[in-house]
Amino acid sequence: MSKEYDEYLRKHITAVDECYRILTGKSLDDCFKNHDASKYSKEEYEAYDEYFYPSDGSKVGGDPKRKEAFDKAWLHHQNCNPHHWQYHVLINDEEKMKALEMSLNDVYEMVADWGAFAYLKKDGQHLRDWYKINRDKQIIHEKTREIVDALVVVLAAKIDEEFKEES
Repeated sequence: MSKEYDEYLRKHITAVDECYRILTGKSLDDCFKNHDASKYSKEEYEAYDEYFYPSDGSKVGGDPKRKEAFDKAWLHHQNCNPHHWQYHVLINDEEKMKALEMSLNDVYEMVADWGAFAYLKKDGQHLRDWYKINRDKQIIHEKTREIVDALVVVLAAKIDEEFKEES
């Protein structure tokens, strides 16, 4: 267990909650959600910690064994958390991958999760840029995509507005 990873998780979860509040007017706690709780599980915690904060001081992601452990932890995380679009992709033998529609609450939490990085940087453009780069890599149901596209614009603008008022 590293203090750095614990601190990162605390800041990230707090920022996700703030972004969720910006989008919905509610705290994730109001919805009985514990964002990213699985990151504290035995299946995820150590692999994430060692990947991003290597105990031996080596380069992040440089060790193939750590990368493999991280990939397994990331898959576990996606499969346990419906706020990730990957959770809603059906992979079966009969057809190609198929995107299933996400619940509105999961969409809010997903966009808040992405926005948390921009929130911590106090820069809505960070979210706009990240989404522009990653949008077409995502397998998202067309109805969900319409909502996501709109929410990214709203959240980025509100982050810019919130931090512009502070300066």
